[in-house]
Formats: sequence, structure tokens, C-alpha cells
Amino acid sequence: MNRFRSIFRIDNRELVLTGSIGIAVYPTDGQTPAELLRSADMAMYRAKELGRNTYHYFTEALNDRVGRLLAVEEQLHGALERGEFTVLYQPLMAVRSQEIVGAEALLRWHNAALGDVSPDEFIAVAESSGLIVTIGHHVLKAAVRTLVDWRRLTGRDLLISVNISPRQLFDPGLSGFVAAVLHETECPAVSSNLK
Repeated sequence: MNRFRSIFRIDNRELVLTGSIGIAVYPTDGQTPAELLRSADMAMYRAKELGRNTYHYFTEALNDRVGRLLAVEEQLHGALERGEFTVLYQPLMAVRSQEIVGAEALLRWHNAALGDVSPDEFIAVAESSGLIVTIGHHVLKAAVRTLVDWRRLTGRDLLISVNISPRQLFDPGLSGFVAAVLHETECPAVSSNLK
């Protein structure tokens, strides 16, 4: 680590490198080269999570954590088709009038094998696996349909807030998808009654 803290000079350029090191020890962390590399790899990713430019030893707790992440990713595939997602709504209030003016859509996931999985666990996995775009489409459709129902039932010009991941923002089809959902549900894109 100390060697990497020095500036490297190559072709009159100064380069600064950082290292993230994962350490696995034979025989406790693996009996074969493949097992040791897998354990060291897990430890390296943990070092990166801790801010990079550091090292981390493999531990059984890390193994359990990675096992849980793999289980989350495995179960996430097909969760939408199995109807495991629920969209809940947190009220949004106007500060001055103290009236509810809308809601924020919040995604929750209950899986038969894993139980309740927190968004802190599954959103990052959904983003890294690319599933976030499909899941995001589901949330947006559900939220807009709910908003249309609320407006019809209350006669009020309520708002809905939907979180969008960075990966979704880079999806070239996002604006077209939003426009199609608004058209399909006959929901205006802009509220006229902000307080």
C-alpha cells in the first residue's frame, strides 16, 4: 500500500494509483487455488466498498454477506413475474397549508425464500444486474395508475413522486416510456395546483 502512495512518473506524466487488496489465507479461507482466489476477490470488493486504497481480510461474515447478495440477485430474477413487489405511498404535505398534496412511491419486496428484503439490499443488486430498468417501469406504471385513481376519487390535483436510479436516467427509452404511460393513463404530466 505504501508503494502505491508514491507518485509514478511515466513519459513526463505524474500518475497516482490506488490499490484495493483482498487477502485470503490458506487453509482457513480456502483449500484450493480457486477457493482462495474467490475468498480474496470477496475481500477485495469489501476493501473497495470501504473507500478504496485499503486492504481487507476475508472473513466468514463476509462470506455470509456475499452469499446473501447472491441469493438476493438469484431471487430478484423473476420477482416481478411472481408479483412479489409492492408499491407503498408516503404522503407529501404542503408546509403552509398542512394539506396532503401527493405521495412518494416506495418499492417494497417480500420474497418467499428471503422474507422482507430492504431496498438498501435489493436496489443496488437491481442496478448492477440491469433489472432496475424493468423494475423501475413497473413502479412508474403502478404509481401513475394510483395517482389517476386518487385524482378521480378525491377530485384533487394530487402529485406523485417516483425515484429514478442513475442507471434508468441513462436508458434512452426512459422519456418515451414516461410519455407512453402518461398517455395510456390519460394523466397530465404537470400539476396545476401546487401550494
